[in-house]
Amino acid sequence: MQHCGHMSRRKSAQTVYARYAKLDAEAQAVIATMQAIPVDIQPIYPEKI
Repeated sequence: MQHCGHMSRRKSAQTVYARYAKLDAEAQAVIATMQAIPVDIQPIYPEKI
């Protein structure tokens, strides 16, 4: 037997996500400029500071 409140909470979360989890044009433009930033750089830490 499934708890009936689970689906209503899930639907509420999906509604909020669909409404607010959107990037505006400015944010999309900034993210687009970051496509060439390497993310696989291996840091080299000093033995002592």
